[in-house]
Amino acid sequence: MNGYDFDETILKGNSVRRFFCYCWARLPYLFIYLPVLLCAVIFKRCVSSDTYYNMLTYFVKLVPNKQKFVVRYWDKHINKIKQWYFKQQKEDDIIISASPDYLVNEACKRINARCIATPVDIKTSKVLGGKHCYGKNKPDFYREVFGNTPLETFYSDSMSDEPMFKLAKRGYLVQGDKITLIYENGEMLPKEKQIQVQ
Repeated sequence: MNGYDFDETILKGNSVRRFFCYCWARLPYLFIYLPVLLCAVIFKRCVSSDTYYNMLTYFVKLVPNKQKFVVRYWDKHINKIKQWYFKQQKEDDIIISASPDYLVNEACKRINARCIATPVDIKTSKVLGGKHCYGKNKPDFYREVFGNTPLETFYSDSMSDEPMFKLAKRGYLVQGDKITLIYENGEMLPKEKQIQVQ
């Protein structure tokens, strides 16, 4: 089984920020939420990951017909999934994302991939269970569904996913369309042994 992060890994850009822009273009009053988003991005390193993701996604409370907006958003943006992913996609792939499940699930349904994401009540923007599927929490979310089923590979754009790299036989760092093997059998490879595979 191969695992993938979603935003900036198999998707070009960040789905939550893009979704905000999509909604804002159609709901101009969302301008009032822009300072909160900017603060979230600027002070990302100064707040907890939970606070950061809450700040990013809370605007959805102000969106009417939320699910309809999600569907129409992906009608326009599903083409942002990177082509290298489709070239190696397998039936048992699992996407594991910190983004809200209501947003990621719709995309994964369209590309025929299973998905684990942060469970969020779309009506209230409240995180169900109080825990984001991010960083050290990601392996917990994975194990809740798959137990000790081993992961062959895990791909991510961020070292915040190091706990998932350690869980997989091989971990790949994704930077745009550049993919580098940086982890093997739970250990980070020395720089000279890291291999760019694409």
